Amino acid sequence: MVLLAIVNLFRTVLIILGVIVLMRFIGKLMMTKRTIDEHKKSQEDLRNQDDMINEARKNYGKTTISGKKSTNLDDGDFTPYEEV
Repeated sequence: MVLLAIVNLFRTVLIILGVIVLMRFIGKLMMTKRTIDEHKKSQEDLRNQDDMINEARKNYGKTTISGKKSTNLDDGDFTPYEEV
């Protein structure tokens, strides 16, 4: 009876240690994946930044009009008046 209790205790300890080792291994894999994803995002951000700098250098000194709104007389908000 005592021998069975010792065997079951030993088996339980081995299962607990196995779960701990497995969780540590999975944690390291997840940390590695996160590091790789952050590195890829960092490289993409750096590439986008370089593209923006090159675009700015290409357009240096040029004048552009941005946000030009087209006026539409059919909106109903504006009524044209004629002078008599």
